[in-house]
Formats: sequence, C-alpha cells, structure tokens
Amino acid sequence: MLLYNEEFKRRFLWTIKDKKELYKTAEKMFEVAGEYETVLGKDLYQFAPDEIERVVKSYVHGVGLTAIKLTISALLQYFDYAKKNKKVKENPMIKYDYLSDYKHYLDETTIIASIITEEEYRYILNNLYNPIDACIIALIWEGLEFEELRNLKISDVDLEKNIIKLPDRILHMPDYLRELVSDAIEEDFYVRENGNGKKYRLAYTGYLVRTELRGNNLEPIINPNVLSLKIRRIGESVGYKNLSYQWLRKSSIINFVAKNGENWEKVKEKYGYTVKPEDIRYFITPYVKMLRGN
Repeated sequence: MLLYNEEFKRRFLWTIKDKKELYKTAEKMFEVAGEYETVLGKDLYQFAPDEIERVVKSYVHGVGLTAIKLTISALLQYFDYAKKNKKVKENPMIKYDYLSDYKHYLDETTIIASIITEEEYRYILNNLYNPIDACIIALIWEGLEFEELRNLKISDVDLEKNIIKLPDRILHMPDYLRELVSDAIEEDFYVRENGNGKKYRLAYTGYLVRTELRGNNLEPIINPNVLSLKIRRIGESVGYKNLSYQWLRKSSIINFVAKNGENWEKVKEKYGYTVKPEDIRYFITPYVKMLRGN
C-alpha cells in the first residue's frame, strides 16, 4: 500500500502503533486522502478546511459513530504531529468544531440498521427458548450494567414489589420483566442451540445468571468472557450476529431517549451512573434525531 508522502505518514503511524483501532483508522483514512493529495499536489496537513471536510465525508460515509470519532481523533493527532515537526504553524482542526454534531457525516440507512429497535428487541425475546437467555437480554435492555448483571443475586430480586435492588439505585420491573425473572429463577435445565440441542442441568449458585452444571469447580459469579460469549450466542440463535452487551445497551438508551426526551435524571435512574451527559450529546442524540426525522 502506497501513501502520499509515505515516509512522513509512516513515522506518524509509528507514534500510535499501540493504539490498534486508531492505527487502523488512520492508515485507511490516508488511503482515501491519497487520491485527493495526488490531485491537489499537497499533503493532507496542508489541506484547507473544505478539503479536509471532503476527505472526512468520503472516508466515513455509511459508517457508525464510533468510526467517525476515531477518524476525527486520527486527524487531530496527525495535524498535531505535523505541527510538532514544523510542517504547519497550527492544527487546522482546532478552529472548527468537528465534534459538535456527528449527524452531519452519517448515512441514514446505516444509522437505522446499526441500532436494535423496540420491535426487534421484542422479536428477540419472543424467539428465545430458555427463560434465562430471555432474562439476560431483558435485564440489559431494562437498564442493568454488565457488572450489575454478573453480580445480581436472586436475593436482590423482590418479585412482590416488582423491584431489583442494585448498589446505586432501585430498578422497577415492568410486568413482562418480572415474569421473565421469575421463570429464570425457577429454571432448572438449559437446552442448548435455543431449544434444539442437548439438555443440561443449571448450577444453583444464588446468582440469577447461571451456567450449566459441570463438575465441582464452579465459580458462583459468571466469568465476564463467558457472559459476553453467551450474549453473542443468544443473538446468533435468532439471527443477530455479533450481538453484544454494548449494542443492546446503546440501542436501549437510544429508544428510551427517543420516547422520553433527553431527561438526564430519568436516564440515570434507569441506566445507572456510568452514562454521562456528554455520552448522550455526542453518541445518542444524533441517532434519536435521525429516528425522529429531525
């Protein structure tokens, strides 16, 4: 792969070699920029704002918000590197608020496809055979953080009051979630492949999320890697490849904000304190606006 002004760009890439995602983003962005650099006869760090904008739009068309943020970060760092090496007097990105509204760069089809809608969430739940699988998905959707889910004890659940006691808040369970949690607590056997595989007895550990009983060396709290893999397999069983906690949680927050508005207190009450106002501003609001057609 040839890059315009390759030696300089390779030296810059070497400075971010330990940041794998940023490195890959910068390398691919340089490929896209190379076409413009060749035509204009100058390096990316010499581009005018409208020329930088053209490169960004070309590179990020049809991608998600995370990729856009990485692209902007790569550009900022590349121009800083050029400034330190006396190629430019100032970082041209500093004057322009590229981070204020990612929606400007987003492709609508990609946005809608990259989140799980309320209808899709219901579809996933309705097509899961094992109550504990449906319970895992529902608890994430209704606001539990990853570690809260791992550490949730059956004793934290009050089925009479329809609440779950969490370290920093009380989660009120809708009726459907109460039923799923109740079924998961009572579940003794797990059938693999979403009801089409082998049947195994579940271990009783006192925790809500349990694994199959195998031997005596059982950890009471599910391993984080095992839980992540379990979520992915649940998704695969109903046609959602690469389903993850992050994907479910982000989709849930977006749907919640679209319905209830950007009420920080409501979001905090439902999803906990790790969701920050700036997350809503930069990562959630553009999705919500697009869903509403704003």
